[in-house]
Amino acid sequence: MHEALQCDANYIGRVTKTWKAVDGAGNESELLCVQVINLERSNTSGITAPPINVTLQCSDNYAEDNKGLGYPAPSETGVPVIGSTPLYPLSQLNMLYCNSTIDYTDVLIVNTKMQKRILRTWMITEWWCSTAVQKFVSMQTIDIVDTTAPVIPVQSDITVTTETRSCSATVLLPQLNITDNCTAVYKVYVNAYLQW
Repeated sequence: MHEALQCDANYIGRVTKTWKAVDGAGNESELLCVQVINLERSNTSGITAPPINVTLQCSDNYAEDNKGLGYPAPSETGVPVIGSTPLYPLSQLNMLYCNSTIDYTDVLIVNTKMQKRILRTWMITEWWCSTAVQKFVSMQTIDIVDTTAPVIPVQSDITVTTETRSCSATVLLPQLNITDNCTAVYKVYVNAYLQW
């Protein structure tokens, strides 16, 4: 039998089990054994926060979270743990039966072509005595960066001549297939020099 303890300072519930022994011939013990199991409130003192700073390359093939914003999934950036048990996502192994929940919020604080910075806030909240009690808060900075320069394919040398009676010429250069690992190449600078 499970009994919820709504406002107990130490326990959230009590499970009472009654045991009796029955042998192969159907004989039952006369004495019953009663076992009482008290379920303690969530204890967050043993929680290890995920890494404070996480850096991913924009070209990394990281899994995205399920919140629809395209940010890295917690499996890529780390989650709070107790020992080796991850507390996210919520399951029977962690806090589902402890009147607690765990979730995170993301705020995009930098959004440039070279970097995205996401501030992820982890929160563990316990429902106790008809009140949401915040038990654990941890902040995490996630940087998605582009540190790889564009790739320019090797071009062959070209020779041009000047126009008649002039020291100038108009030259059409071949199109370059410049590639970048994360963004479209939007500027190309050409430096030319004369060799006499």
